[in-house]
Amino acid sequence: FRREDIAADEYMTRMGLTSHTVTGKLTMVDLSKHFNSNVDDIFKNEYLSPRPPFTTLEIPIHGIGQWCHPERMSVIEDDGLRAQVRDGIFDTRVDNVRFALPKEGSNIAYTSLWDNYPDSITIPLGGKARYAWLLLAGSTNNMQSRIDNGVITVTYTDGSTTVMPLANPVNWCPIEQDYETDDYAFHTSPLHPYRVHLGSGTVSRHLSSVIGTVQGSQGVDAEQSGFGNIPDGAAEMLCMPLNLKKKLKSLTLRTLSNDVVMGIMAVSLEK
Repeated sequence: FRREDIAADEYMTRMGLTSHTVTGKLTMVDLSKHFNSNVDDIFKNEYLSPRPPFTTLEIPIHGIGQWCHPERMSVIEDDGLRAQVRDGIFDTRVDNVRFALPKEGSNIAYTSLWDNYPDSITIPLGGKARYAWLLLAGSTNNMQSRIDNGVITVTYTDGSTTVMPLANPVNWCPIEQDYETDDYAFHTSPLHPYRVHLGSGTVSRHLSSVIGTVQGSQGVDAEQSGFGNIPDGAAEMLCMPLNLKKKLKSLTLRTLSNDVVMGIMAVSLEK
């Protein structure tokens, strides 16, 4: 996570941060059979196991906060995003990217090392593609910073793979916050992921700078108020490069870090 490494064009492309206008055919993968939750349920659960049987400074059972702020909470609300879905399609209005999303019912496949969800999920794919556009959402915290929280693995029919780590704070963001970067105490890649505001469907690389113009329920308590906190929460959009010469078999999201929940909402393949 040296500054010069995470600022390199090749690295940012490999981490799904660079983007382009889609001009080819976009195939939106149907994930409905794989969904196991609603995106706004993430902090409504009780994450009870596995946990040590001893007194520790562990994360609270609702999956957000820390030992000195055990009652911290952020309300995630996706009604605004669902309202933007037309005929099962969400148009991001960015780079001609569109995703298949449900207007009602479960809309995410969550994974975690908590027992609440499986630690990985595999989605069958077919054909060939230059890129996989991904809509992801989940949690992370300061104890999981500067490490890979999870990984996306695309497997081809010949057994080879393309791998994209999901690293806090480069291309994996907390659902309830935008990163505050000052280039001194805290730095990340100069190109931020696109964030998709769950309260409105607004898409931006700098969501906190436009959040004042976004209508949504104020789902952040007083302790969390201030720059960086996103009312209603936000997903993120990444553009994963693939090997166009090889036939696709599957895509797997796997959680690697403790205390986090990682989910996939949509996949669109650019031919």
